[in-house]
Amino acid sequence: MEASKQFPDCDPKAMFAFTTLFHTYDVLWKQKRDHYTKYGITQGRFMIMILLMNNEEPVEENRCTSARTPAELADLAQVSRASVTGLLDSLEKDEFVRREPDANDRRMVSIHFTEKGKTFMDKFLPPHFKMMNKLMGGLKTEEQEQLVGLLDKLVAGVNAYVDEQQEKES
Repeated sequence: MEASKQFPDCDPKAMFAFTTLFHTYDVLWKQKRDHYTKYGITQGRFMIMILLMNNEEPVEENRCTSARTPAELADLAQVSRASVTGLLDSLEKDEFVRREPDANDRRMVSIHFTEKGKTFMDKFLPPHFKMMNKLMGGLKTEEQEQLVGLLDKLVAGVNAYVDEQQEKES
């Protein structure tokens, strides 16, 4: 018996789209994970380094360029502060970042990208971008833009669903 006949809320087209989306995610994630593994890095470590790399303006007056606090990194990466601490520990061990006490507030620590970290990213990013371009190469530029628009709509729908569920729980 077809599920949609037994379960009125089952829309076969929605289920197929949902399943296809997750299959596509799995296929893309495997390629990305294999690429990270080849370079001895993880998604989390990469995210922290790219955030430091993309920070070209001082966060506050009297702070060095590329410095961020662990809390800022956690917020930007949308992960817990405990996760960032673990990522920073491993990046510091590999000498990709260094922690420095804040000159104005001894309770604060600033994270700085090291030359070794910059060198690693200079080596990692060209093949990383090439891989991303090849993975998305099956879509024309207009189709990539359309995909982004559709995914934005999907996220908006998910957010509306989450809000609705939270209101029901209140």
